[in-house]
Amino acid sequence: MAAHRLVLVICLLLPPWLITEAANALQKTEIAKPNCTDRCGDVNIPYPFGIEVGCYMNEWFRVTCKKDKSNIGNDSNPKPFISSINLELLDVSFSSGTVLVSNPVSKLNCSNNGLLPFSINLESTTGSPFFFSNVHNRFASTGCGRLTTIVHNQTDMGGCLLPDCSDDDDKARVNGCQVRIPPNLNSFVAKSIELFPGRDEGNNNNNSCGSAFMIADSMLNPDGSLPGGINNLTHVPAVLQWSIPKHSICDPKGGSYNMFCDGNGFCWTNLSSTHLCVCSNSYQDNSQLSNDCQGTNFPNSLT
Repeated sequence: MAAHRLVLVICLLLPPWLITEAANALQKTEIAKPNCTDRCGDVNIPYPFGIEVGCYMNEWFRVTCKKDKSNIGNDSNPKPFISSINLELLDVSFSSGTVLVSNPVSKLNCSNNGLLPFSINLESTTGSPFFFSNVHNRFASTGCGRLTTIVHNQTDMGGCLLPDCSDDDDKARVNGCQVRIPPNLNSFVAKSIELFPGRDEGNNNNNSCGSAFMIADSMLNPDGSLPGGINNLTHVPAVLQWSIPKHSICDPKGGSYNMFCDGNGFCWTNLSSTHLCVCSNSYQDNSQLSNDCQGTNFPNSLT
């Protein structure tokens, strides 16, 4: 009797529509589709993202490579933007199902900028795969003497109470405070209330000037505080999730449909309407993998 072996795979729990096509990459082999541009400036563009028509899975993953208009005439690198949400793309990690984007900072009660309330919506139309990662992000606010809250669907999800501070004490204004966010957050409004209105009138330091934003944990200082000069920035990095990876042992059945295998020993398998699995020869012997993946090809779509 032939022995049955389990293959260690990485299962990505995805929306059903994501099963229409497959990718052929893990973190070490993230590549674009054949004959597609795989880089914009300093950023790799792996599938399911892509620049040209036919190179991305659907419009949500279309990337536009833009020249920096502020540096016309200089040898500056172009920058990639996720077209569907109009945010600059800084990095893609397929194995974790995340992207790093340049997220706008809302200025609160600052000279020449009093944008309140501030909102961001990743779901401009239904079906968006993007949401803010509750694992890799925090909602943060800076300033003095204000209460800033994050609101979703007219419900307060958390907030920061920033104390009053003197003209020569900017510690609260620099460090601010951060709170964790709920899972699956694809839109929010940042609202801020000044607790001591009028106190800083005529004060050049304007300690009540602050900001509110979503920021990646990786950008925080080792002690968890916000980096210095954060109030001078218009954008900060934030992490968006577009799939949920689960690491487990799966058994690709003999009848499972191998959607794609690349030449380096990575195979995608459709296990269900909401699961994709990718197996790698780094987890088991090559002969077992080659038997599972031999003779497959990349279909245009699945039904």
